[in-house]
Amino acid sequence: MVPCFGTNDCLNEMKEVYRYNFYKKNKKVQDIPDQFVFSELTTPAELELEGLDMYHCIGSDNYKESLFNGDIKVFSLRDSKNNPHVTIEVDAKSNSINEITGHGDSKIIHPRYHSAVHDFAKFINVNLDYKFYSVIPVIDMPDGSEMFVNNLTSEVIKQMQQSLDRVKFKGLESYMDDNASLRKLLGSENIEHLNLCSLSGLLIFIGLVKFIPQLNIGELDFKDNFIRTEGVLALVSSLKGNISVRRINLRRNHVMAAGAEALAKYLGMTNHTESINLSGNHIGNDGLIALSDGIIKNRSLKEIDLSENEIGHRNIYQILGIANLT
Repeated sequence: MVPCFGTNDCLNEMKEVYRYNFYKKNKKVQDIPDQFVFSELTTPAELELEGLDMYHCIGSDNYKESLFNGDIKVFSLRDSKNNPHVTIEVDAKSNSINEITGHGDSKIIHPRYHSAVHDFAKFINVNLDYKFYSVIPVIDMPDGSEMFVNNLTSEVIKQMQQSLDRVKFKGLESYMDDNASLRKLLGSENIEHLNLCSLSGLLIFIGLVKFIPQLNIGELDFKDNFIRTEGVLALVSSLKGNISVRRINLRRNHVMAAGAEALAKYLGMTNHTESINLSGNHIGNDGLIALSDGIIKNRSLKEIDLSENEIGHRNIYQILGIANLT
């Protein structure tokens, strides 16, 4: 195959493998083209183009060498305008998925693509082991967390606290960090760092907090969960009246401007939160404007990370009118 140098040449040479139709069920998904295509990237130039379009490292020399040696296969999920949305790296020897990557090397892909990736993996006969499900957030998976939360009662909480070593949270079998953190939540009134690495863990946390209101939690770590605006609203609601949480990590959660507005109300009503990480959340200037009121009212905040949010530093200082937050 002749190497391609222009974008159109590269797109024309890409090997189409599988088509997936998205059906528009409501007015909220008008931005999704009906038909997506999974294409296999078979040349160094195609890897470079994918890396440039997706802002990640698939076009680097080590990937080119692995592709040339036949160690990996690389696929790109592209819309009807040939814009890439997901990059999939497959280990050719074990026939299993090495990595599923979104824009900016994010391991959190939009839920709208989960079913497409799942069907494609089955189509090319890739082994769908635990690793496949662990790299895709459980937001669309049948994890049972909603059923669990709906059946929570004070008596259930009491029984769990009496036998913590036997407690298992349905749907979180593959998330050891979540299981350990939630058991810690049940068994201790002083928690310095609570780490939950899935949306299911967040939902169960919110359910448990209703029955354990006096907890003293130093830091809530919900990074890379894709909890979106809805998750932020639920989290903020669960923290009403809590005066112990000093640090909150919400990095890469697709908070958006609406989620930033909810956080602004929370920050405006609390004076104990010292640090909040909102990097990589597509907040933009509108979200920053929404946040500004809560940030300025808050008297305890010492640090806020607003990097990778399509905001210029000049805009941050201009809108907030303060210079000691970065």
